[in-house]
Amino acid sequence: MTEKDTAAPSARRGSRRRRRDYKADEAAAKKAVATHRPGGRPKSHQNPVFLSPEYDQGTPAERLAKLEALISAAQSAAETSLIVAHNEFVMQAGPALIKIKEDDLWQAGGYTSFKDYFEKKWKYTEQRAYQLIRAVPVIAALKGVATVKINEGQCRELAPVARDHDAATVQKIWRAAEAKGKVTAKALAAARDELNIKVAVDDAERTVPRSRKAPAPAPVDPVQRLAGYVGHVEAFAQQMQGLADTYADAAKKDAPAAEKLLAEIRGHMAAAAAAFPQQPPSD
Repeated sequence: MTEKDTAAPSARRGSRRRRRDYKADEAAAKKAVATHRPGGRPKSHQNPVFLSPEYDQGTPAERLAKLEALISAAQSAAETSLIVAHNEFVMQAGPALIKIKEDDLWQAGGYTSFKDYFEKKWKYTEQRAYQLIRAVPVIAALKGVATVKINEGQCRELAPVARDHDAATVQKIWRAAEAKGKVTAKALAAARDELNIKVAVDDAERTVPRSRKAPAPAPVDPVQRLAGYVGHVEAFAQQMQGLADTYADAAKKDAPAAEKLLAEIRGHMAAAAAAFPQQPPSD
């Protein structure tokens, strides 16, 4: 046997990997966990960073009640945070949009209108922009009073009140509706009517305001307008020159469809001929 043959088995034995002792790893992990767990119980679903030892004390029913109370408190806190965040967003974004709209600042961004600006810049509809604008005085008036997120329906009913009256009147309507149950838009409208609180242009406030209208065009001289008809007729006459050939080609492909379209053309021409004046009107 050569030296190489005697060395090979030793080399092979030395290169063999040692099998990992998973049981030892598990025991070590349990020991480490037990030293950090309330009551020394190594349960993977417990988290000592967030739960104090008191939640491990008492009967199962008592512990369940304490944990459920903890979840309810966390849920309430999360909902309150969302309401606060929503109100802060409206109270900051709303006035900013009002200023951009009233001062036509959207033009500085190269947009064609406020609607074009809001849809392209912020990816919302124009209706959403006016909802934010309308919500500003309502949310400001109900600060510290409303404990829920104020929706669009509620804002639509209270916006004219906030415009024509003070914050106390808005709060009065809200509390009156709240005293009778869920505060819905319908409940707010009923409370306002019951309290006999009047607002101006009530029906107009129930629709979304439109963008600023363009100025009315200057009146056109009737002679110039009649001259415009001449141009339209000339263009129409040119288009009609190829009607016969186009109809013939279409009839070869689909005769019923071609005949139907030709009948529509005849109908439009007959209507135009009926509207054509036969002679100038007498003075």
